[in-house]
Amino acid sequence: MSTAYRRYADSAGKRRAWSAANRGNIAMREELLGLLLEAGARELAGQGRVLDIGCGNGFWLERLAEHGVAENRLSGVDVQPERVTRAARALPGATLVTADARHLPLPTGAFHLVLLFTVLSSLATRSDAGAALLEARRVLAPGGLLLCYEPRLPNPLNRATLRLRRSDYASALGRSVQSVPCTVLPPLTRRLGPLAPLAYPALRRLSPLLTHRLVAHRRTGIVATRWRRDL
Repeated sequence: MSTAYRRYADSAGKRRAWSAANRGNIAMREELLGLLLEAGARELAGQGRVLDIGCGNGFWLERLAEHGVAENRLSGVDVQPERVTRAARALPGATLVTADARHLPLPTGAFHLVLLFTVLSSLATRSDAGAALLEARRVLAPGGLLLCYEPRLPNPLNRATLRLRRSDYASALGRSVQSVPCTVLPPLTRRLGPLAPLAYPALRRLSPLLTHRLVAHRRTGIVATRWRRDL
């Protein structure tokens, strides 16, 4: 996993595609942030701890801090030490640890909200993804919420991407899983330029263009009535 991330970081094309200044990327991230804030509203409004597994430079933790979540409630782990260092600089009050998603050095049941965003699809095998899901569930507090953001369609431009199936989630989390499709085809969205703020909401209505899903697991109850139980 660490080798794959470093290869992406060394690619000029990948860096351009993932640029934070690209208006298409901004639109995609704002959509996902909105879903995160909606699904996790109860957990974020409380006093429980939040964990981002595969936190990278701390992007999502920073967004949560901007929306009022105290830094001392935020934790993140990443397999790359340099990313953890950058995240720690951005969020001095948070707890940041270098660790593998499959082997978390964290206590059981400690977190009320756990994020796994494009981590599972970066792993080598379904067995690895299952181990990461089991670890995420282990550190989840009773009644807490796990959110996984992953591709729902094959990626012909990156055959190394692991696409999770319903059985992969069910094996680790049981049947109490819901999902919502999201993210307009990234290669298209990144070419929208200044049209992105207006065009993206319209394109979101075209379900065949939605390439990812946000999967949610709560140990008790449902996440939101408009979310689907099928994957």
